[in-house]
Amino acid sequence: MNRKALRVFVPVVAVICLGAALLIIARSTQLGQSLNDDPKALERLSVRQTEYWKSHFKKPLSGRIGAPPEEVLNYLRADNFRQGFSEVPTAVNDPSFAKPIAKAIRSLPTKIQRRLEKKLAAIFIVENLGGSAIANSIYLDGPDSSEVAGFLVLDAKVLWRPANAWASWKDQT
Repeated sequence: MNRKALRVFVPVVAVICLGAALLIIARSTQLGQSLNDDPKALERLSVRQTEYWKSHFKKPLSGRIGAPPEEVLNYLRADNFRQGFSEVPTAVNDPSFAKPIAKAIRSLPTKIQRRLEKKLAAIFIVENLGGSAIANSIYLDGPDSSEVAGFLVLDAKVLWRPANAWASWKDQT
């Protein structure tokens, strides 16, 4: 990755991380329409429960950035299906994406970083997400309980575009 690409990528990721952090901290992330007449079906999956994420929170924040496990991919695919997206997310196993994301997080104010340590379970990198990024809540004890944390999913193909190309793409979606 060249320096010019990093100068564009790091600020974009910093803005996305800050925005997502505020969403997670404010507990305002909501999912779309119901799947099979059960609006809380996806929220009951293990990836939306605190028990699933305990091992992630033991890692430093920089160690929580990377490719998603299969359970998270299955959740993302089901969520895309439910919302009518044709995209099928796939994991990106390229460690070069984690470095600029970690750098973007380090550029955030210390107070935000400390909140992220407690509230952000992971940042996953995929392709074919159906958008630039999403933030999802993690529930304390099922979808009828409190939202206590969250995880982010970033689409590498979309975010790696130059800023003008990304803005044009975003306008068309």
